[in-house]
Amino acid sequence: MPAAAATTLVIYPCREIAPAVSPGVVYGFRDDTDIPAALALAAREGLECELDLEGASYFMSRVTLRRSPSRDMSGWRKALFLALARNAADPVEYFRLPYDRTVVMGRRITI
Repeated sequence: MPAAAATTLVIYPCREIAPAVSPGVVYGFRDDTDIPAALALAAREGLECELDLEGASYFMSRVTLRRSPSRDMSGWRKALFLALARNAADPVEYFRLPYDRTVVMGRRITI
């Protein structure tokens, strides 16, 4: 099987109004998703502002799905969809973020 393309890092400039770094990272299918490593790469490549990688905080959202009695979707499809969503990888682990510096905000959606 051919290997995927190498990870691409796009760095957007720091804003004057709200100083923040907005790097965009594109991963190939078989690449390991490691956001802290991508930020370290961005720091090595040179940014307009400095990064405090040891004190960085990460914010992400997570959706929790719940089953409803509605008949909008056939029962087997709903059960399959909920099972796949429940077995999905933890996004903090998937992106290799430090648990002690990651804030996960969630929302429940009933399907």
